[in-house]
Formats: sequence, structure tokens, C-alpha cells
Amino acid sequence: MTTIDFNAANNQEGISGGATFLPPVPPPTKTETLDIDTAKNRFAEYEAKIEEMLIKANSFEVVDDKTNIQAVEFATGTKRLFNEIEKLRKAITDEPRNFTSAINNFAKVYTARLKKIENIFKSQISSYAHKIEMKRRDDERKAQKEAEELQAKINEEAKEKKIEPVHVPDPVLKAKPEPTRTESGSASVRKSWKWKEVDMSNVPREYLMLDTVKINKAVRAGARNIPGLEIYEESTTVLRT
Repeated sequence: MTTIDFNAANNQEGISGGATFLPPVPPPTKTETLDIDTAKNRFAEYEAKIEEMLIKANSFEVVDDKTNIQAVEFATGTKRLFNEIEKLRKAITDEPRNFTSAINNFAKVYTARLKKIENIFKSQISSYAHKIEMKRRDDERKAQKEAEELQAKINEEAKEKKIEPVHVPDPVLKAKPEPTRTESGSASVRKSWKWKEVDMSNVPREYLMLDTVKINKAVRAGARNIPGLEIYEESTTVLRT
């Protein structure tokens, strides 16, 4: 591993102190904010510098105080460039984003009302479909029961006459309803199983989840021994520019 003069690496010719990697980026014009190729060109000037920084970062190793200081200089310089690119990104996207947001909010005035109307009809369609399905199931149970009763009667008569009983064919059941189709579209009812909490004390352990928010709060407050958990200290580097 080699060590590098990061002050030299971070400074561009004519710029002292490593404060910026490239000259300040002027705000985009209205035309630029909506042209993808122009926007790409605005970012392209960073490509060579980032590739150079990546190569140097992969070849660097912190072994003493001097190289640690150099690493901090390079890391914070990297963060400054990151912030610069983010600033450019936001400058390019702010105007179209604000326009899009305004249109979205305006359109929601209408779509929210239409969604309410849609839900009213969907509720009525679902209720009717449920009613039809319950009747179909009831008819199915009745037909099955009648077939079983008839089979039992035939079996009893055959037993008395000491002959082989005739097998009653299974009842012909109604098919489940097809989607309702119209010229403008169709509607079908989809069934799915749902659940709701009734008694948490009876819920099997494998379906329970740790309250990470509560645990984090306890650890920050000083908890160091929670049964079933390992609490450990981890070092994280924070960069400020």
C-alpha cells in the first residue's frame, strides 16, 4: 500500500486548500431542467475526478497519525464533492419537481372524489357478490344433503332386498360466477384471507416481532443487559464539511 498527498489530490489547479473539486456550478436554465442529455453533460465533468479518487482510495492505508489525517482530508473532500453533486441534482430537478408536485396536488382534488365514487360502487358490487356466493354455497349444501339422504334411503332399501345399492351421482353444482362484463370494462370479486388481533397472549412466538424502536430507546438510555439480546458498542465515523 502507498500513501498519497491528499492535499494535492484534492486540489484542482488554481484552487487552494481543497475547498472544492470543481468551479461552482451555475444554476440550470429552464431549458436544461427538461433536457436529459444536457443534464448528463453537467454531471460528466465529475467522472474523471471521481475515478481518480476511487483508484487512490483503494490504494491507501491508514497506518499512523499522518495517514489518518490524510484519510480524513480525503474523506471530507469526497463528502464535499458528494454535496456539490447533490446541489447540482437538486438545482436541475427542483423546477420540474415543483411543477409536477403542483399538478399532482391539483389533480388529486378530482381523483380523490372519483376514488370515493368508485369505492361506493365497489362496496355495493362486493356485497351483492357475497350475497350470491352465500346462496350458491347454501344451495350446494342442500343439494349435497339431499343426495346423501337419497343414497341412505337407497342403501336401506337395497339392504332389505339384499341387492347391491345403486350409487346416486354427485349433484350438479352451480359454477362460481364469472366477471361482470360491460362495454366500458368488467368487474370481478377477488377473495383473500385477512387477519386481525384478538388476543396477543395466545399468538405463537414465531409470529411475534421485536419492538426495535423501544429497544433502541432503552439502549440509548443506558440499558446494557436485556435478556435474549446482545448489546455491543460499534464505532462509526462521522464526516462534517
